[in-house]
Amino acid sequence: MEPATYVEHVRRDGAALGAAARRDLAAAVPNCPGWDLAALVSHVGTVHRWAAGTVGAGPGERIRLSQIPAAPGDHDGLLAWYDEGLASLLGALGAADPDAETWTFTPTGDRRARFWFRRQAQETAVHRWDAQAALGVAEPLDAALAVDGVDEFFEVMAARRLAADPVPDLDASLHLHATDVEGEWFVALHPDRLEQRHEHAKADAAVRGPASELLLWLWNRRPDDAPDLQVFGDTAVLARIGSLAP
Repeated sequence: MEPATYVEHVRRDGAALGAAARRDLAAAVPNCPGWDLAALVSHVGTVHRWAAGTVGAGPGERIRLSQIPAAPGDHDGLLAWYDEGLASLLGALGAADPDAETWTFTPTGDRRARFWFRRQAQETAVHRWDAQAALGVAEPLDAALAVDGVDEFFEVMAARRLAADPVPDLDASLHLHATDVEGEWFVALHPDRLEQRHEHAKADAAVRGPASELLLWLWNRRPDDAPDLQVFGDTAVLARIGSLAP
């Protein structure tokens, strides 16, 4: 996916998240236990500022989330602060050379700014869905972005999780099949690593469904028995997949 496409997804999903929050900041967010929409907005706004600062910093310079000032506590101030953070991220991405060197947390060793284009598009999209789901009006993720998100989940997020905190006795395989767009994955799971291939192959467990539902399932937003998902094989494997989401 091209950097400009990621930026457009950040713009659209970021605006939709803000619009949902304006409806009821006190609404509970079921997929983020203990959070209401105010807490979700605070989190996403902080991450947007963190990513913007990182992209704009020098090569190898790390900015920590703890360095980002806390969000305002009042309703109007929080929403304005969120909008400012989204604008800052869009500005930083728009001005950045995607191939410029920057700090990242990917286990692949890729230190290009394009990592942040992808990560922020995925982060904003899933949390946009969270915000809308809190109000009962969640729209599916863009299918192409969701396919890319499944790739990123395995290549970056789950791989990083296993490298840092191995899962004992994890020796299983998973097959995912998107039913609405082209997208198929075979993943061999090991205690400290995984191997991902784009192919149709028999696995210990399999999940079929729209790309948006597959990505939301990986991020523990959708249950195994969600209406749009079909599950096959060893359900114990599926339960272990849920532990790979950071």
